[in-house]
Amino acid sequence: MNNFFQNTPNIIAEAAKSPLGIFALMIIALSILAFFFFRASSDKIRASIFFLMFIGVVSFGAATLHSVPSTTPVAVSPPTHETAPPKQEPNDKKHIPETSKPVHDIPEKSQPNPPQNLPTSHEVVTDLWVFQIIDIQEMSSYRTHYSAEESNVNTHAKNDKLLIVEVRLKNRTERIQSIHTNNWSRIAFTITDKEGLIYPEWSFDGRPGRQQIAPGGTVKFALISNLPKEAIPVSLACIIVDDNGTSKIETLLTGK
Repeated sequence: MNNFFQNTPNIIAEAAKSPLGIFALMIIALSILAFFFFRASSDKIRASIFFLMFIGVVSFGAATLHSVPSTTPVAVSPPTHETAPPKQEPNDKKHIPETSKPVHDIPEKSQPNPPQNLPTSHEVVTDLWVFQIIDIQEMSSYRTHYSAEESNVNTHAKNDKLLIVEVRLKNRTERIQSIHTNNWSRIAFTITDKEGLIYPEWSFDGRPGRQQIAPGGTVKFALISNLPKEAIPVSLACIIVDDNGTSKIETLLTGK
């Protein structure tokens, strides 16, 4: 008995490591208390106390069985190591040109590719103007001829091409009309390709300044855009600045 009381702290410490150990310690403590409290009681009372303690022990056993983990072996499939395929860079990257202006009068390093003529039969009529596309060409280098001074226009990158859209603009009114094509207010335009990508103005081949056009008169100029070689131009949208404000022109380029 003396050893029991000396080892009581160790017993309590070991029992406190799990909830079931605490529960078992409570049953033992309750049994000792019941022995001292009811040892002088009648047989009926002691039988009742024994029955209650028996129920407690059975409950403790059931809880113990439910808490023991199952020892049934479980088949575990070996881990599979899959190596992700190397990421491949697409060869047909979309190249969107910068909006900076080209450098003129650059000597050509190589002979330009022959122009590729595209089908054109486009005419857009507004209240003031008849906008007619007279030619479309694709090339690697372009020599201006509508401007006051001739100069070279080159592509932005090696894998780019120039799209040259030559236009005839006719004054369809009965009064003199003026268009403004100076350096800070010239004909702005964009090209849209088959993939829906939009390319801004790259250069302009035409006479700068304010140009007066007599009734029924015409003026010619070229709109120059820089596109990737694989791009297929589909449509053109441009803004003409005149004395009355602006006129927006939209037309197809493919003839389809």
